[in-house]
Amino acid sequence: TNNVSSAVYYYVAFKNTANQIATGTYSGGTVAQNIDVGFKPDFVFLKNATTTGGAIYKNTESYGRNSYYYSDTACLTGGITGLISTPVNGFSVDTNAIVNGSGNTVYWAAFGGASDVRSSSGTFKMAKGTYTGTGATGNFISIDNLSFAPDLVIVKGDTTQVGAFRTSEMGGDFTTYFSTATGSFTGGIVSLNPSGFTIVASTVLNTSGATYYWEAFGNAWKESKNSGASDFYVNSFLGATTDNLNIVKLPFAANMVTIKANASQAGVFKTSSHSGELASSFAATAEATNIIQALNSDGFQVGTSSIVNGSLVISHYFGFKNGSNFSVGSYDGSGVSKDIDVGFQPDYIWVKHPSTTAAGGSRSSDQSGDGILPFTNVGNQTNSITNILSTGFRVLSSAYVNAASVTNYRYVAWRVPTSDIISIVVSDGSVDFGYVPLDSSKSTIDISKMQSVTNNGNVSVNVNIRGEDTACPWTLGSSVGPDTYVYEFQAAGPWTQIQKTNSLLRENLGASESQNFHLRFWTPSSTSCLDQQIVNVTLVASQN
Repeated sequence: TNNVSSAVYYYVAFKNTANQIATGTYSGGTVAQNIDVGFKPDFVFLKNATTTGGAIYKNTESYGRNSYYYSDTACLTGGITGLISTPVNGFSVDTNAIVNGSGNTVYWAAFGGASDVRSSSGTFKMAKGTYTGTGATGNFISIDNLSFAPDLVIVKGDTTQVGAFRTSEMGGDFTTYFSTATGSFTGGIVSLNPSGFTIVASTVLNTSGATYYWEAFGNAWKESKNSGASDFYVNSFLGATTDNLNIVKLPFAANMVTIKANASQAGVFKTSSHSGELASSFAATAEATNIIQALNSDGFQVGTSSIVNGSLVISHYFGFKNGSNFSVGSYDGSGVSKDIDVGFQPDYIWVKHPSTTAAGGSRSSDQSGDGILPFTNVGNQTNSITNILSTGFRVLSSAYVNAASVTNYRYVAWRVPTSDIISIVVSDGSVDFGYVPLDSSKSTIDISKMQSVTNNGNVSVNVNIRGEDTACPWTLGSSVGPDTYVYEFQAAGPWTQIQKTNSLLRENLGASESQNFHLRFWTPSSTSCLDQQIVNVTLVASQN
């Protein structure tokens, strides 16, 4: 099969390299064993030379005891069970005949040195809106006016249908429920498009005449690209039933993580406001442990519960980090009207009762009245969120949001980020040095003419400065000479020469923040230019 006449074969060759690439063999036995490769690998594949079983592999994101075939075959549990650094540097195998058949020779290759650096920048994008259901025989619903490609879409109607969502990590015709203990369904959010999403005939998201509220989020950090926002990620993992399973190598510590297994389990979420190992269900279920146990600096930890960690079950998740447009928290119920401060005027809110009394619910700023839309199969519940305020929201007396003597209602709040505005202004922006003799200098300190640059945009920026030759010309140089002048600036540090290319004047200048600076001008040693010279500098801002 590897030397058929006239066939073309492709190959890849590697050379053993210390702490990065190693190959070898071991003999199968009757008990689990550890294979020493000389370093902790990031990727291992092996093939049993005796059995007809296919080759398998495991990498650092193959969680628990799972390993994978190269063919279209279900994952193997109990094959390569771990990539380890103790008691040896290498990998461990279980007693499965594929990896450890008695007396079998098994060939392996191990690779290490993969980077753990995760690159992320910027913030999430968000849009919201409504649509009216057209029903099974009506037109598809197409939202196609977004300024970004969504990575997460959430929809809940004012109907007796449950709320649902889809992420960009879900392939095919795949939408999942928030609160129903069911896997996925078809005909819902059938695609996420470059500028929106499409919904077809499922009654969950397209009941004729019903009003639906949607939220779309974009610019998520994705593992496949190692790029995206520093406050929003989407991904999935394969359950392994292993306790204290850490989902790792995510780019930031999230303040809220939502997980939904593609199985008969309701979705759950945990915020940094939850104490200990507690997490909340979107259904009318009490907070519980052994689900999402912790939010870590580079991911999160799940327990053995099949809600999030069923054997060979794919779980989809998304996470957000607190910032100027996202916030989580807790409050105690009073039974009477009270205001909840989230730090900004929210556009979208979740609230969850800590016990079985009420399911989680959502409220969009597009909704009118005093209701909340539970994620379960009930419609609008009044006497709930009565107002969206400049710093939060107001709750009334509904058990969904404010029952008396109930502690630790959980909330999650989003605000649609404003478009990034990068803008600076220089004051006063004009300096008259007057007469300056040849081969001498004058500064804005000498003439009491300090300059200031102010960030009048809404994002932090780096401010650079550059100069240019004059019209005669005088050439901008690094030292004075015939028809060559020198220009310098001083901000927080020493005098620095201005070049024809950008030089950093101030790093991370926050919105509405100012930076004072001075300029110093050195005239040429001699000149053929007899007219007054205009010496320009340009300040340029770029997003930090």
